[in-house]
Amino acid sequence: MYIKPEDIEKFIYDNELATEAEVRLVCQISGWSTDTLNKIINCRTEYQDIEQIHSCEPDNFSFGSVESYFEEEDDDDYPEDDDDWDAYVMSNAYGPDDC
Repeated sequence: MYIKPEDIEKFIYDNELATEAEVRLVCQISGWSTDTLNKIINCRTEYQDIEQIHSCEPDNFSFGSVESYFEEEDDDDYPEDDDDWDAYVMSNAYGPDDC
């Protein structure tokens, strides 16, 4: 999952993982990127990134700035009963020409 660097940075501030001055210093040294911001998260939480935090400790962090990345997709496109499901799978199956 790709989360924009500006949203990762906001997550860091919202959860008080680092101050603006600390983030600025680290980014001046290593460059402002997703990788650098994830390293700040890792240093402060021992989790690799926001996605790992969200899956392991969803109740202990504020995800307001990144919540939209974790919203579940609407399952309305999928059939409800087994007969319809079999037809759905077959209609979306790859044929020999699709390889």
